[in-house]
Amino acid sequence: MIDIADIEPAISEAGERRAHGSIITLGIGLTECLRTANYGEALPLAIAARKLAAYESPSFAAGMDAVLGVIYADLPAGDRGDNLRRAIERFEAALRVYTEHDHPRQWAMTQTNLGAAYADLSAGDRGDNLRRAIECFEAALRVYTESDLPRDWAMTQRNLGTAYADLPTGNLSGNLLRTIECFKAALRVYTESDFTREWAITQANLAAAYYRLPTGDRGDIECSEEAARGFAAADMETAAQVARAMAEALGRQK
Repeated sequence: MIDIADIEPAISEAGERRAHGSIITLGIGLTECLRTANYGEALPLAIAARKLAAYESPSFAAGMDAVLGVIYADLPAGDRGDNLRRAIERFEAALRVYTEHDHPRQWAMTQTNLGAAYADLSAGDRGDNLRRAIECFEAALRVYTESDLPRDWAMTQRNLGTAYADLPTGNLSGNLLRTIECFKAALRVYTESDFTREWAITQANLAAAYYRLPTGDRGDIECSEEAARGFAAADMETAAQVARAMAEALGRQK
């Protein structure tokens, strides 16, 4: 375990060369913590690295802000709302350097992470939070195109669809139709053969959206059956059982 007390003096007294070496040391420990999803130990390492980033380039500092945002968003300890607000602050700080023009990939990734943080934030006005999430996901899709970055595009389409499904304001049918449109778009990339797990999850999400739709065409039974098949193929038997039970219950309602 890296002792932060041995490294932090570099912040105030070491200068650029030693700070750079300390960042490398921190980076090794931080990479391992993130690899194992040990966010509790990753947090102090990332905070120390962000302080030392004053000796590095603005883009490096922005990268550390983005990493801190991811850690805060996934941190299991502490108040969930406070952690998400800190994540949002770090992502927004990163976006002051990561512009769409100069750093398009990093900008889109940070927009996606910012959108996910707003989508998870239950404190405050839920509708406002989800509208901010939608803005972030739609912004990211300017870079994440289906042709150039299909997996990122599909993931963001699914996130966007979920945000519309959860939106408590506006026209329910309109929001759900937008949800369905996004999930169907994601399924152009998340195919049953190539991305079985993602395909099944998206089919289950699509079934839920169809079920909630008050009017118009209903595809909830078919999507539930598709989800059950996909979950079974992905060795997610509990999810498969739930999807099969849902399809059977919906069939009895028809």
